[in-house]
Amino acid sequence: MKLTILVLVITLAHFTLGCGENEVDDRCFNGCEPTCSEPNIACTFECGPGGCRCKEGYLRNKAGNCVPKNKC
Repeated sequence: MKLTILVLVITLAHFTLGCGENEVDDRCFNGCEPTCSEPNIACTFECGPGGCRCKEGYLRNKAGNCVPKNKC
C-alpha cells in the first residue's frame, strides 16, 4: 500500500511540475531544438536524458519560452 501511494505521489508531482506552456515532455529529448535565433538548426537523432521541448510549430525565444513561429 505504501509503495502504491509513493508511486502515485511521484507520478502526480511529475505531471504537476512538468513542462511549461507550449512544451511537451519528451523522454528522449537531447537538448537540441530549433529556436527563434536558429530555426533551422541541424539536430542529431540520438536519444538523450529527456526533458521538455517546444510543441510542434513553436520555437524557443531568448527568454526560454516556446512561442509560435510567427511570434519570434
